[in-house]
Amino acid sequence: FNTYFSLINLAEENHRVRVLRDRERAAYPASLPESVDAAFQALKREGIDDILLQRLLDQTHIELVFTAHPTQAMRRTVLSLTRRIGDQLTTREQADLLPSESERLTETLMSEITMLWLTQRSRTKKPLVTDEVKTGLHYFDTIIWEAIPELYRSLEKSLAQHFPRVKLPPRLLTYGSWIGGDRDGNPFVTADVTAESLRLHRGLAVEEHRAVAQQLNRTLSLSSDQSPITAELAASLHREERTEHVDFLLDRYPNEPYRIRAAMLAADLAEASAGDMLSRLLGRPAGPLPRLRTQADLLEPINLMRDSLEAGGAQAVEPTTLGPFKHQAEVFGLHTARLDLRQDSAIHNQVLTELFAGLDIHPNYVGLTPADEVMGKFPHQLSGGQRQRASVARALTMNPSFIVADEAVSMVDVSLRVSILSMLTRLREELGVTFLFITHDLALAKYFAWHG
Repeated sequence: FNTYFSLINLAEENHRVRVLRDRERAAYPASLPESVDAAFQALKREGIDDILLQRLLDQTHIELVFTAHPTQAMRRTVLSLTRRIGDQLTTREQADLLPSESERLTETLMSEITMLWLTQRSRTKKPLVTDEVKTGLHYFDTIIWEAIPELYRSLEKSLAQHFPRVKLPPRLLTYGSWIGGDRDGNPFVTADVTAESLRLHRGLAVEEHRAVAQQLNRTLSLSSDQSPITAELAASLHREERTEHVDFLLDRYPNEPYRIRAAMLAADLAEASAGDMLSRLLGRPAGPLPRLRTQADLLEPINLMRDSLEAGGAQAVEPTTLGPFKHQAEVFGLHTARLDLRQDSAIHNQVLTELFAGLDIHPNYVGLTPADEVMGKFPHQLSGGQRQRASVARALTMNPSFIVADEAVSMVDVSLRVSILSMLTRLREELGVTFLFITHDLALAKYFAWHG
């Protein structure tokens, strides 16, 4: 019945989309309830002005995090088949289909449904962690990547109408993932698996961006004779390192700078795709670093072209070309989604215990009072020793050059005094911190003084 219910769900989703489209068509030019535009209208009615909304948006960061569970595992083959059937149902909704086109769609739909029905839904072998990573990335590749420009287009259109001075912040929305980095929840997540997961994330981002750059290389045919370009864009076209293909385009289309710059970006992305990222992550010998290494490197040529379009009076081209590309670059960067690295707390405790002991801070980190037991308390609810240790820690977080330590450890447990004093001594010697050490305990004074 799994296949049957999958098909029923597709039919319901298709019906829901049909209803929403009919509602939007009937409501136009008014906005739909619960839409982005309706939300901004409500804010306007509540008296929110441009300045306040800009401040709120600048402080907003939404991160959607992907995770995986063995019971939710599904073959990407089945996901792709289901996706294709959904696309066929959407196409059938077109009102101007010819009879021959409708017949062909029905044949294709029957073929896809038959393949889905006769395809084994579960894997014959237990999926690897990297299989789960690829399944998560499948949704980025087939749905999310193209949905982001549409989302931002809706946001920008509504803002322009209701709050024209408000600009969307670059990091309003990003994605994260636990898949491939959650060692706490999956014992099969090793360093090699995490490295491969990062490589897969980067590989998808680079290839998606490269496809867009190649498309812009074919479509941005604006002539510099008709639309002058900025000096910054012109300078970026004449760097020393260029591929043969870019040199060919320079010779063939000397007056089409946007096409050339898009081709250069596509070449840089191809270089980034071919780079041996896995070797670097695992500490193995690798070749030279690619030109594109960060999100800023990716955004620089995109913004150069966007600024030049506006300066040359061709800003009408931007919303359907470089605008969507910019939003995809801001949301996905060169990594698609941030990978959360999660580890069993016992491993963290072991490492911290070794560090604390090695630095003479405390011999037993695990035995320290948990932070959640004291963070919600007022100072008078803490013991004298806890207050003194908190005061020392607070002073050190300010990176001071001079500290007045007035009876700094007088109420600290005897077993901890030496550890704290040893730490303060190291700070004095290694960082040059000066202490005014006040105490009634002559032994402590001798221990801490330069000369006892």
